[in-house]
Amino acid sequence: MGLNETEILVLATKIYRYQEDAALEYLKKKGCEMSRATYYRTLGHIEGETRKRLHEIARGMNELHMERIDELEKVRTAMWEQYKMEEIPILKVRILKEIKELQPYISAYHESTKDILEDTIRRFANEESIAISNLSK
Repeated sequence: MGLNETEILVLATKIYRYQEDAALEYLKKKGCEMSRATYYRTLGHIEGETRKRLHEIARGMNELHMERIDELEKVRTAMWEQYKMEEIPILKVRILKEIKELQPYISAYHESTKDILEDTIRRFANEESIAISNLSK
């Protein structure tokens, strides 16, 4: 669902806020000469795909977010295991200190997970109410 090379170049013209002639000249210099109609058709396609692209990015971020939580939990578990095996008191204290320093990161991820879930629920409810209102028309 990513953009191809041509679409990336057309998107760049939008980002750079080029006027039509400047955009077409930019594309020509980049080896992607096209007509005005093709330019606008490609631009329209990109804009039409924006919502899908944002959804894919958001889904990927949620997965990445969950991976980070899992990694932090594994690190904490491994630290506790190391603590249990350690016999030297000063090293046990260092491990406990590291576990304590890890906690704010875990808490932050759990708090942001709550925010993500609440946002997802709100969006789902909003999409459902829009779908229902469209059905009743």
